[in-house]
Amino acid sequence: MVPHSPATSAVLADMVIEQCGQETGWLVCAHCIMGRFPRVDQLAASTNYVNWLRGGAIGQFYPPGSGPVDPATVLPIAKQAVRSVYKDWDEYN
Repeated sequence: MVPHSPATSAVLADMVIEQCGQETGWLVCAHCIMGRFPRVDQLAASTNYVNWLRGGAIGQFYPPGSGPVDPATVLPIAKQAVRSVYKDWDEYN
């Protein structure tokens, strides 16, 4: 459960900034992609995974579009996602 305090927004912002600064992509299982990210191009995701496996050591293959992103773009989306799970988010932040 999200702690109910004014600091929660700051913690979320810190987490978003940390994640947005990552140089490498994430691996997401096929089940999660199909269930949670229905607009993802599954063929491209599968191809990227194969290329990642062929790349040898972790970090040797970066899918197109990988790299840091602007936290200002992501933070509103992250807040919306938190609100969809924790309906009383706005009462505390």
